[in-house]
Amino acid sequence: MAKLGLLAAAIVLLVVAPARAQPDQPDVLPKEFSCMTAHNKGASKFWLAKSKCVMKCLTLFWKGLGPENDCLPPYGGITASCVNETMFLKGAENKFEATVTKVCLTGPGANCPECYGAGGCDVSASQDLVQEQEGQFDSFVPGVFCERAGAAVVEQKCQLGTEKTLMKAFGSRNKCYTNCFVDQRSGGDPATCLPPATDPDTLLCFTKVDQKSAAAIDKYCNESLIPDAKPDCGGSYPDGATWTHLIDLAVDGTIAQTFCASPSGAFLD
Repeated sequence: MAKLGLLAAAIVLLVVAPARAQPDQPDVLPKEFSCMTAHNKGASKFWLAKSKCVMKCLTLFWKGLGPENDCLPPYGGITASCVNETMFLKGAENKFEATVTKVCLTGPGANCPECYGAGGCDVSASQDLVQEQEGQFDSFVPGVFCERAGAAVVEQKCQLGTEKTLMKAFGSRNKCYTNCFVDQRSGGDPATCLPPATDPDTLLCFTKVDQKSAAAIDKYCNESLIPDAKPDCGGSYPDGATWTHLIDLAVDGTIAQTFCASPSGAFLD
């Protein structure tokens, strides 16, 4: 599928971007590291929350209760409000921005890492961070939900199951990285956590996440057990291992920028 090929190429470009130095002490202080882990955890929650917005929209569309376009980037109607709620700031975007701002800038003892640059944790920078994650998330939606109008019930379940599984895999892989940095900062080498990670425990964590994710997707979309389960999108719908590899690339592309170290003395207090 052409869309999936473009998606993979875009994610690979992020992965091969130059990595910054590892987040070791004393370059990164404990409160700065807390800011970094908040970024990472917040991103996982954001992907999960936004995914729920999209899945709810498509579920309603398949029941004939809403327009298809509201479910696709840049979204519309109640889905747009679910993603970015401007009045009460309860949308997925709003919560992500609030988390970053509180932990990294305004909360008790908050400390923004120098490697984030001047103003790296202010409201504007938080919004930029959300937009970066948003672009990654949005690139998956048309591919995962490639058959919308005319999708049979089994095809709907395959697509919804794939989406749910990928969101879990995204959060789990992020957690593997965070645990690695936490462990290595206590006398180890945080450089072994940066993509491509070499820390044995982290690699084992990745393997477990990947195997579970691939198996779950294949269960939802297994045509040998569920005839015609895969959506008909003008090409072969990716299997569990392929989808999981793509979500792995999406996670890996942000880690070096999230868990960084001071690039110079330019931004030191």
